[in-house]
Amino acid sequence: MATGLTNCILRYIKKEDVVLALGIGIAQAEDLISENCRFMIGVDIFRDYLHLIKDKIFPINFDVLKLDKIFVDKCADVVLALDLIEHLEKPDGFKLIEIAEKLARRMVIFYTPCEFKDNKEHINIWGFKNEYQLHKSLWTQEEFTKLGYEIDDCYKPEGFIAIKKIK
Repeated sequence: MATGLTNCILRYIKKEDVVLALGIGIAQAEDLISENCRFMIGVDIFRDYLHLIKDKIFPINFDVLKLDKIFVDKCADVVLALDLIEHLEKPDGFKLIEIAEKLARRMVIFYTPCEFKDNKEHINIWGFKNEYQLHKSLWTQEEFTKLGYEIDDCYKPEGFIAIKKIK
Protein backbone atom coordinates (compact mmCIF):
# COMPACT_ATOMS: atom_id res chain seq x y z
CA MET A 1 0.00 0.00 0.00
CA ALA A 2 1.40 3.34 -1.04
CA THR A 3 1.81 6.16 1.45
CA GLY A 4 1.21 9.79 0.56
CA LEU A 5 4.94 10.38 0.21
CA THR A 6 5.38 7.29 -1.97
CA ASN A 7 2.58 8.42 -4.27
CA CYS A 8 4.22 11.83 -4.60
CA ILE A 9 7.58 10.25 -5.51
CA LEU A 10 6.09 7.72 -7.93
CA ARG A 11 5.00 10.57 -10.21
CA TYR A 12 8.68 11.11 -11.07
CA ILE A 13 9.79 7.49 -11.52
CA LYS A 14 9.68 5.75 -14.89
CA LYS A 15 9.44 1.98 -15.40
CA GLU A 16 12.80 1.99 -17.24
CA ASP A 17 14.65 3.93 -14.50
CA VAL A 18 17.61 2.65 -12.54
CA VAL A 19 17.20 4.27 -9.12
CA LEU A 20 19.97 4.83 -6.59
CA ALA A 21 18.29 5.26 -3.19
CA LEU A 22 20.53 6.89 -0.58
CA GLY A 23 20.06 6.38 3.16
CA ILE A 24 17.50 3.69 2.42
CA GLY A 25 17.00 2.51 6.02
CA ILE A 26 14.44 -0.28 6.02
CA ALA A 27 13.11 0.91 2.65
CA GLN A 28 9.58 1.83 3.70
CA ALA A 29 8.81 4.02 0.67
CA GLU A 30 11.50 2.50 -1.53
CA ASP A 31 9.91 -0.98 -1.47
CA LEU A 32 6.93 0.21 -3.51
CA ILE A 33 9.03 2.54 -5.64
CA SER A 34 11.29 -0.43 -6.52
CA GLU A 35 8.25 -2.21 -7.97
CA ASN A 36 7.81 0.71 -10.39
CA CYS A 37 11.33 0.99 -11.80
CA ARG A 38 13.72 -1.30 -13.65
CA PHE A 39 16.21 -1.68 -10.81
CA MET A 40 17.02 -0.10 -7.46
CA ILE A 41 20.28 0.06 -5.53
CA GLY A 42 19.81 0.99 -1.88
CA VAL A 43 22.67 2.42 0.15
CA ASP A 44 22.76 2.81 3.92
CA ILE A 45 25.57 3.28 6.43
CA PHE A 46 23.68 1.27 9.07
CA ARG A 47 24.20 -2.37 8.15
CA ASP A 48 21.51 -3.89 10.41
CA TYR A 49 18.69 -2.36 8.35
CA LEU A 50 19.83 -3.87 5.08
CA HIS A 51 18.75 -7.45 5.80
CA LEU A 52 15.14 -6.20 5.99
CA ILE A 53 15.16 -4.97 2.39
CA LYS A 54 13.21 -6.89 -0.25
CA ASP A 55 14.80 -8.78 -3.13
CA LYS A 56 14.03 -6.17 -5.80
CA ILE A 57 16.47 -3.76 -4.12
CA PHE A 58 20.22 -4.43 -4.22
CA PRO A 59 21.54 -3.31 -0.80
CA ILE A 60 24.97 -1.74 -0.23
CA ASN A 61 26.37 -0.93 3.21
CA PHE A 62 28.35 2.26 2.59
CA ASP A 63 28.72 5.90 3.57
CA VAL A 64 26.72 8.07 1.13
CA LEU A 65 29.33 10.81 1.42
CA LYS A 66 31.88 8.53 -0.25
CA LEU A 67 29.72 7.15 -3.06
CA ASP A 68 31.64 9.06 -5.70
CA LYS A 69 34.56 6.72 -4.85
CA ILE A 70 32.68 3.55 -5.86
CA PHE A 71 30.16 4.73 -8.48
CA VAL A 72 30.91 6.43 -11.77
CA ASP A 73 29.22 9.70 -12.71
CA LYS A 74 25.72 9.36 -14.17
CA CYS A 75 25.38 5.75 -12.96
CA ALA A 76 21.63 6.00 -12.20
CA ASP A 77 18.66 7.63 -13.90
CA VAL A 78 17.29 8.88 -10.59
CA VAL A 79 19.09 9.48 -7.30
CA LEU A 80 16.61 9.41 -4.44
CA ALA A 81 17.31 10.65 -0.88
CA LEU A 82 14.20 10.43 1.28
CA ASP A 83 14.53 11.51 4.90
CA LEU A 84 18.31 11.56 4.70
CA ILE A 85 19.81 15.04 4.41
CA GLU A 86 18.51 16.17 7.82
CA HIS A 87 20.66 13.43 9.40
CA LEU A 88 23.80 15.27 8.25
CA GLU A 89 25.49 18.49 9.36
CA LYS A 90 25.01 21.30 6.80
CA PRO A 91 28.46 21.01 5.13
CA ASP A 92 27.96 17.26 4.67
CA GLY A 93 24.45 17.88 3.36
CA PHE A 94 25.79 20.16 0.66
CA LYS A 95 28.41 17.52 -0.18
CA LEU A 96 25.61 14.94 -0.47
CA ILE A 97 23.72 17.20 -2.89
CA GLU A 98 26.84 17.57 -5.02
CA ILE A 99 27.47 13.81 -5.07
CA ALA A 100 23.82 13.01 -5.88
CA GLU A 101 23.88 15.41 -8.83
CA LYS A 102 27.06 13.79 -10.19
CA LEU A 103 25.58 10.29 -9.96
CA ALA A 104 22.21 11.11 -11.60
CA ARG A 105 21.53 11.01 -15.33
CA ARG A 106 17.97 12.34 -15.28
CA MET A 107 16.86 13.55 -11.87
CA VAL A 108 17.69 13.98 -8.19
CA ILE A 109 14.89 13.82 -5.62
CA PHE A 110 15.21 14.83 -1.97
CA TYR A 111 12.54 14.68 0.70
CA THR A 112 13.08 16.39 4.05
CA PRO A 113 10.83 17.49 6.93
CA CYS A 114 9.75 21.11 7.34
CA GLU A 115 10.40 21.27 11.09
CA PHE A 116 13.47 20.38 13.10
CA LYS A 117 13.12 17.57 15.61
CA ASP A 118 16.21 15.88 17.03
CA ASN A 119 14.65 12.45 16.35
CA LYS A 120 16.06 10.96 19.59
CA GLU A 121 12.91 8.89 20.02
CA HIS A 122 13.84 6.97 16.84
CA ILE A 123 17.34 5.88 17.86
CA ASN A 124 15.94 2.48 18.89
CA ILE A 125 13.29 2.25 16.17
CA TRP A 126 12.71 -1.20 14.63
CA GLY A 127 14.67 -2.76 17.51
CA PHE A 128 18.09 -1.42 16.48
CA LYS A 129 20.23 1.11 18.34
CA ASN A 130 21.12 3.47 15.50
CA GLU A 131 22.81 6.76 16.35
CA TYR A 132 22.55 7.74 12.66
CA GLN A 133 18.81 8.33 13.25
CA LEU A 134 19.55 11.66 14.96
CA HIS A 135 18.66 14.78 13.01
CA LYS A 136 21.48 17.31 12.74
CA SER A 137 20.13 19.98 10.39
CA LEU A 138 17.02 21.63 9.03
CA TRP A 139 16.75 22.33 5.31
CA THR A 140 14.54 24.95 3.72
CA GLN A 141 12.86 25.16 0.36
CA GLU A 142 14.87 28.32 -0.32
CA GLU A 143 18.17 26.48 0.12
CA PHE A 144 17.14 23.96 -2.51
CA THR A 145 15.71 26.52 -4.95
CA LYS A 146 18.99 28.48 -4.80
CA LEU A 147 20.66 25.27 -6.00
CA GLY A 148 18.29 24.95 -8.97
CA TYR A 149 15.72 22.59 -7.44
CA GLU A 150 11.97 22.77 -7.97
CA ILE A 151 9.80 22.28 -4.90
CA ASP A 152 6.86 19.90 -4.79
CA ASP A 153 4.89 20.32 -1.57
CA CYS A 154 2.41 17.55 -2.27
CA TYR A 155 3.36 16.06 1.09
CA LYS A 156 2.91 19.20 3.21
CA PRO A 157 2.76 20.07 6.06
CA GLU A 158 5.18 17.30 7.11
CA GLY A 159 7.89 18.09 4.58
CA PHE A 160 8.70 18.91 0.99
CA ILE A 161 10.18 17.25 -2.06
CA ALA A 162 13.01 18.97 -3.92
CA ILE A 163 13.54 17.85 -7.54
CA LYS A 164 16.35 18.73 -9.90
CA LYS A 165 16.30 17.67 -13.51
CA ILE A 166 19.80 16.86 -14.70
CA LYS A 167 20.81 17.99 -18.17
